[in-house]
Amino acid sequence: MEIKVAFYKKQTSLYTKGIYYVQKLQRTERPDFVHVELVVDGVWHTSSSIDGGVRERRISGDSGNWEFITLNVSVDEVALLKLFFYSQRNCGYDYLGVFLTQLLPLDIQSRERWFCSEIVAEALMLIGVLPIVASPSYYSPARLNDTLTILHNITNKPSFKVEL
Repeated sequence: MEIKVAFYKKQTSLYTKGIYYVQKLQRTERPDFVHVELVVDGVWHTSSSIDGGVRERRISGDSGNWEFITLNVSVDEVALLKLFFYSQRNCGYDYLGVFLTQLLPLDIQSRERWFCSEIVAEALMLIGVLPIVASPSYYSPARLNDTLTILHNITNKPSFKVEL
């Protein structure tokens, strides 16, 4: 089965413009990615400041502002991802966590709140796609994209592909 990691690259608000500049300071390869979601069976999962926290919904994703990394996973891993996001559905958005982990090099976070790249990184760690070498809160959308691209050598590995 396939899942997709969807990276959003349009800065539409002061908040997303701030994320862009923080990622430039972090010297990421693609600082233009300001949001990330995990697409499982056509349902988009993330934690969103706009929606107040963890949510799932269907999105078209064809606006031209999204780039995707497609990953092959097992049926059991898909079930585990769905269960994980279901278990986190009432968690809020972690504004303080974004500040304390992305702006400052502190690993202070809440287990009752998530920001987008943190919850997607946790989900990918849960199924073994992303190795547990750093806290999920370490990852910004751009760092997550950089890491997945490097770890899986996406351009040369047939089970992974980048859609533009």
